[in-house]
Amino acid sequence: MSLISDYLRIIFSTYRDDRFLWFTIFAVLFSTLVYAFLSVPFLIIEKSPLKNLSKYKLDSNQDIVNLAKKSILLWGLNTGILLCFSVIVWPLISLSQINLSPFPGFIQSMFQIILFLIIDDTLFYFYHRLLHLPFLYKKIHRIHHSYHYSSVLATVHFHPIEYLILSLGFFSAPIILGVNVWVFYFWILIRQAIGVLGHCGYSFPWKIQKFIPYHSGNQFHYLHHKIPNRNYGLFFDYWDRIFFTHRLK
Repeated sequence: MSLISDYLRIIFSTYRDDRFLWFTIFAVLFSTLVYAFLSVPFLIIEKSPLKNLSKYKLDSNQDIVNLAKKSILLWGLNTGILLCFSVIVWPLISLSQINLSPFPGFIQSMFQIILFLIIDDTLFYFYHRLLHLPFLYKKIHRIHHSYHYSSVLATVHFHPIEYLILSLGFFSAPIILGVNVWVFYFWILIRQAIGVLGHCGYSFPWKIQKFIPYHSGNQFHYLHHKIPNRNYGLFFDYWDRIFFTHRLK
C-alpha cells in the first residue's frame, strides 16, 4: 500500500512543476486563441467577399452555414477534451527536456522549428493515409471531409479522436526532443498558421512555394478536399511525390 501511495505522491508532485501550466493549459488556450485570431479575417471575407481578393479565391460553391455551427461546437468540445488530456498526461510530459529557460536565439530556434515541421509533416502524411482507409474514413475522418471545399472552419472540424491524433502529432516532436517554452509557443503559432492558410480557400499571388522546397502552396490541400485520395501531406509534398499521391490539377 505504501508503494502505491508513494507512486501517487510522485505523480501529483509533478503538477507543482513550474512548467505544468505553460506546457499544458496555457499552450492549449494559446493555440485556440491563435486559431481564432488568424481565422476571423477569412471568415469576414467569406461573409462579404472583397472584390480585390475575389480573383485569388479558389472555387467554392458549398453552403457551409449549418456546417459552421457544427464546426464551432466541435471546436469547443475538442478543445475541452485536449485540455483534459494534456493535464492527465502531464506526468509523462514532465519527463521530457521541455524547459522555461531564456530564448535560445533565432538560428537555433529556426532550426528546431524546421525539424519539428519535418517530423510533424511525416507523421501527418502516414496517419492521414491511415485515416483514409475505408473503416477509419467512415467512422472518423469523414467528418473533416464534410467540407468539400476550403474554409478556415475546416481547420477545427474534426472527430475528437482525429483531433487528439492531430494534436499528438503537433506536440510530439517538441515534447519528445525537448524545447524552450518560447520556441514551443512560436511553433504553435507557425503550426496554426499552416492549418488556417491551408484551408483558407485563397491562393495568393506571392507564391511562397517558390521559396520553400517541396511546398505546393494553398491549392495543395484545397485539392485534397476535392479529390480525397490525393495530397495527403501537411505542408511539404515530398511524401506525396514519393508515393505517387501528388496532384495540383
